[in-house]
Amino acid sequence: MPTIIRTQAEIAAASNQVLIDTYNAFTGKSIKKFSSRAAGEAQVANAILKGQNDAAHAGVPKGTEPAAATVAELEASTAADAAAKPPTEEKETEVTATAKETRDAVRAKRYPSEAKKPAPAAKKAKAKAKAKPAPAAKKAKAAPASGKHATYAYIKLTKPDTLRRPQPGSKRTEVLTAIQNAFADKSVKRLAIEDLSKRLKFDVRSYVHKLAAVGWVEVVGA
Repeated sequence: MPTIIRTQAEIAAASNQVLIDTYNAFTGKSIKKFSSRAAGEAQVANAILKGQNDAAHAGVPKGTEPAAATVAELEASTAADAAAKPPTEEKETEVTATAKETRDAVRAKRYPSEAKKPAPAAKKAKAKAKAKPAPAAKKAKAAPASGKHATYAYIKLTKPDTLRRPQPGSKRTEVLTAIQNAFADKSVKRLAIEDLSKRLKFDVRSYVHKLAAVGWVEVVGA
């Protein structure tokens, strides 16, 4: 069983194999090695950042820092949510009398207040004829928790291998432009992700990760 780490604070002490296993788990890839230890640490930091962002969008309790989730864990969570959805009652009129009695008995146990106040048969049948199944409530997405990371919380501007830019007018372009404007001041050596989020008034971590993935920026430690 591969050993993986879930926080950026563990990167420096991790072995090269643990970094490779962690990167593969969070990206779904199967690389064998990194070009260098420094490049590996940066790529693992970005992968963990992505895992935290994906976990936050999948939904976490309010006020809880999302733990990084691997590709396999996210797929398992999605499958579990799908399996947990209750069956609809769109074909209720086709249910046999025996099945209907069984279902009513189960409902009486689960919802005793309804069993105490049964509706007249005529009204109950009319209400069922008019009733339409309500759409399943959508799971609210928790906003990614902002908060300063102990390590890998800064940005350095780099030159990508290609000149492919993000789509004009997108949030990613807005983040990239803000980063480039900040580094126009030659005295600026690095830019804190938290400061950039405050400046743009939204959490930029996921956009920084996407820019880092194509080489526009590099996420570094303190």
